[in-house]
Amino acid sequence: MPSIDPDWRHFPVKSWAEPVGFRRLDFASLWIDWKPGRTDRKVSVLSIVPAHRYELTLKYQLSDRSPAPRAEGESTGTYLSANYHFDAWTTSVNGVILKTSVFAIDVGYGNTKYAHRAASGTIATGMFPSLAPLAASHALSGYGDSVLTTRKVATIVIDQIEYEVGPDVSLTAAYGNTGRALSNDFVASNNYEALLFGAIHFAGVTHVERLLLGLPVHTMSKYSGALRDQFTGTFDYGPGRVTIEKVVVIPQPLGSLVAASANRQSEFGRDNAHLVIDVGYFTTDWVYANGFTMDDKRSNGMPGGASQVYQRIAELIGKDQGEKVEDVELIDKALREKKPFFFYGQPINLDPYLEKSQPVITGVVEEIKNNVGPLTSARSIVLSGGGAPLYASAIRKGFPRVAIEVIEAPCTANAKGFLIVGEAGLARERAAAKA
Repeated sequence: MPSIDPDWRHFPVKSWAEPVGFRRLDFASLWIDWKPGRTDRKVSVLSIVPAHRYELTLKYQLSDRSPAPRAEGESTGTYLSANYHFDAWTTSVNGVILKTSVFAIDVGYGNTKYAHRAASGTIATGMFPSLAPLAASHALSGYGDSVLTTRKVATIVIDQIEYEVGPDVSLTAAYGNTGRALSNDFVASNNYEALLFGAIHFAGVTHVERLLLGLPVHTMSKYSGALRDQFTGTFDYGPGRVTIEKVVVIPQPLGSLVAASANRQSEFGRDNAHLVIDVGYFTTDWVYANGFTMDDKRSNGMPGGASQVYQRIAELIGKDQGEKVEDVELIDKALREKKPFFFYGQPINLDPYLEKSQPVITGVVEEIKNNVGPLTSARSIVLSGGGAPLYASAIRKGFPRVAIEVIEAPCTANAKGFLIVGEAGLARERAAAKA
């Protein structure tokens, strides 16, 4: 907490009714500091809201008749302004505006993941499907009289077009048009932009000092510069505004490498080689690195991730059922949750279909083997990405003598690694500036 003027009186308050238009905060503790003879009141707050902690100062103008607070919980006055800050987080203005030093987003073909540093020092993450259908003109869920649950989605405006993104975006749509973009130029699409700003919106961030993004290895040279230029500045994306001071773009698998090494740095020194395989939704990327030095000749990527397995399973089910199956999003969900896939109300066990889809996976593994060659000097293979569980068996068969580690929480590993990279880079810059 900030230092308190000894002339100010300190009053603890357990609850707070904030003025209209001010986002509700769940206060861990609240104090009113009031100085006799002064016409303003300063309120200092140590507040914890989901994943964020910061100090808040509210200034109130007292009316002539407003008495000094005499009891716990007593407060009067007119709302004037809010300013709050905590270490790397800073915020200021009327309302909740949160500034963060580093924010990381991994906009994948399958899911959009984001990461930032929580007050406890741990890494907080969030994730939602990378679906950005056009927003509905009306939402019936808001008229259900508490029977229908309101979906957690946001309407993001890109080029005057409204897109719907979020955890509860629909996984199904008429004729399979779910709003998912699967193409090599995905990062240049409105869908990508809508998903990126959706992540910023759900995190509640409006000012980013350094934004970390990742790209598939084989698209780095083509799109990294464009991403840096496109997302540096101040943007109004519909439900809010955000200022991004600097954008850093790195190869996606490096995020997983950094995340894997976070608590075992001795195993990832410059003399230790590792192969990181990132199985995404639409692409599979791999990075061969000595420590954190990437070997460009043995690092690459290709179209062919988890989605091609889902598509193959859909084709096989369609042949058995005599009807085309288009709900690949639900096949994805059923496999991840280890549940049956329902087709016309009938449960279908996907395990036999996954086994029949192995040739699709084997083709990708063979391409990796041809590129990296023998791994006689590699300490391990780090397997990451949402499709990691699908590919693990084939990769073990392809590299039988190399230790294979499926990274913890593979879906969010890249975003966590991006964050660590961004924090380290910012720390170096700040240290250099002080030198």
